Amino acid sequence: MGVRIAAQNHCVDYPYIEGLHLVEELAWSRIRCPWYWFALTRWLSGYNRKMEYHCNVCKNLTREV
Repeated sequence: MGVRIAAQNHCVDYPYIEGLHLVEELAWSRIRCPWYWFALTRWLSGYNRKMEYHCNVCKNLTREV
């Protein structure tokens, strides 16, 4: 997905594609790992910061389009 022709070809890593992959990976790790079920653990590990950053990258591209 992207705003350019051939944006779905993975010859160049766009921030949007990288963000989608990392959001998916973080979501699965939260489901699989019980220590991420607690808010304090997520905050201390930096999980929330990573998730928020990559979600914002995805949201900003969809707003531009």
